[in-house]
Amino acid sequence: MSQNRRIWDFPTRLFHWSLAAAVTTSLVSVNVNAMETHIVSGGVVGGLLLFRIMWGLWGASTAQFHRFVPTPGRLIKHLLGQGGNYAGHSPLGALSVIAMLLALAVQVISGMVSDDDIYLEGPLRSEVSSATARFAGSVHAWTSEIILVLIALHLCAILFYRLVRGKGLTWPMITGHGKAGDDMRPRPLWLSLATMAIAAAIIVYIYYR
Repeated sequence: MSQNRRIWDFPTRLFHWSLAAAVTTSLVSVNVNAMETHIVSGGVVGGLLLFRIMWGLWGASTAQFHRFVPTPGRLIKHLLGQGGNYAGHSPLGALSVIAMLLALAVQVISGMVSDDDIYLEGPLRSEVSSATARFAGSVHAWTSEIILVLIALHLCAILFYRLVRGKGLTWPMITGHGKAGDDMRPRPLWLSLATMAIAAAIIVYIYYR
């Protein structure tokens, strides 16, 4: 029987809302031609992704990739409504997380090596050829459209779970608590701080080396 349990640790929740803010800033800034802000927000997104990748390896149990990436069988059961309550991402939610992380990773990497031939170039532009930089710019442009689609699907999923299945997904990501069969297994504070520091150091090095 599911109970109200702790399912999201603070570092994962901080990542989630920080990423939402940084991606929103990136999307808005490029549309109002605030490119300096766009570059900074892109770096923030890159740092957050690095943190999430590392936290997915050694972070809290519900954040670890190997625990929530679904098997085909689990995914089918979930789609048929037979999966029950999950401590963390559902199988379908896990796929959406992976898709979003991959799309954002492509967006960040392409932005770092791209060049608009007029004013702006990414911090790693000097590491690639002109042809690669131009291709990266094209990839950067169309990946933003994919990200918008993924965001729309994410918002639709939140509404679906609330209106059809009567399960709120937003509040647990704020409080860390929700209905689940098992408690999350957290990690020490020092480990999350060290992971954040490593991610930040890598991004700072890339931008200011």
